[in-house]
Amino acid sequence: MWYPKAVKPEEPIPTVGGKGGRVDFVLDGLKWLIELKVFRDETDWKATMFSDITSKIERYGKDPRCDVLFVLIYDPNRAFRSAVAVEHELSAERTIGDRKFRVHVIVTPQA
Repeated sequence: MWYPKAVKPEEPIPTVGGKGGRVDFVLDGLKWLIELKVFRDETDWKATMFSDITSKIERYGKDPRCDVLFVLIYDPNRAFRSAVAVEHELSAERTIGDRKFRVHVIVTPQA
C-alpha cells in the first residue's frame, strides 16, 4: 500500500479576505486536508461549531492543496443526535471560484 511521504500537522492556510488559519493535517501527495473537531454538546454545535466548520470549508476549499477535505468529528459520548444528517448535509462536491473539491464529514462513533 502506498502512503504519502509527508503528513504535515498544523499547516497554515493562505489568508482569504484577511482571515487565515491552520488546518490540522495536510497530505500533500494526495492533496487532502484533514480538520479534527470534538463534539461536546448540541448547544456548542448550534452556537459555534457548525458555523466554524462551514467557514473552514469555504476557506480551505480555496487552497490549491485541497482536492479533498475531511472533517472528522469525534463524539466520545455518542450524544450527537443529528450526526447522520450533518454528514449528509455537509459532505458534497463543492465549487469555489474555479476550484472543485470534495468534502467528507464523518462523525464517529455513532450510536
